[in-house]
Amino acid sequence: THHSKPLLINTSFLLFPNKVEQSEKLLQIFNLHLAQFKQDGRYQAYFKGLEQGDYLPLYITK
Repeated sequence: THHSKPLLINTSFLLFPNKVEQSEKLLQIFNLHLAQFKQDGRYQAYFKGLEQGDYLPLYITK
């Protein structure tokens, strides 16, 4: 069984076009910096803020 209310809804995506030569390099750079964010705690801090509603548009109330 499961609870009907999700803990987190994350609709973030990063897309690189297959036909662009720099896409692979950009993906490598992104992954490098993502790993750094995870290592120093910023990644988890951002998701904690997301869970708390810190990034909701101003017209949506918490």
